[in-house]
Amino acid sequence: MNHHLLLIIHLICATIWVGGHLYVATIIIPSILKKRDAKRLLDFEKSFEPLGMPSLLILIITGVWMMYQYGVTFSDLFSFSTPIETAISLKVLFLLATVALAISAQSWVLPSVRKSPKRIPIVAGHVIMVALLGVALLTVGSFVSRGGL
Repeated sequence: MNHHLLLIIHLICATIWVGGHLYVATIIIPSILKKRDAKRLLDFEKSFEPLGMPSLLILIITGVWMMYQYGVTFSDLFSFSTPIETAISLKVLFLLATVALAISAQSWVLPSVRKSPKRIPIVAGHVIMVALLGVALLTVGSFVSRGGL
């Protein structure tokens, strides 16, 4: 597939993923922390998940595909030997942290918040971390077109 088309798909999915988490972090989280009511967050999560999770999956697929187009393979990762490999390795590290937080949120945090609003700060921390990781992914990704870091 054409690299530019892959990049456009990747950027659209990044817009959905990161934009959704920035919205939650800046609009919904302050409201639920103040009111100690997670309903608004849970409602958003339920409506966002059908769009957000496929976007994350497509981000991973297009990211790996473009990684190979840049000549970086899985065996090259984490050697930090070239600027492009360094940027891609950092993106993979940020992605792994994002996936770990997503698994934690889905398997432990969100179910616990449904039972007890006392756990809202834990959810807030997860959401803010995912939003910050998303911004970090976007920032590092912007250097890929310039040859890396």
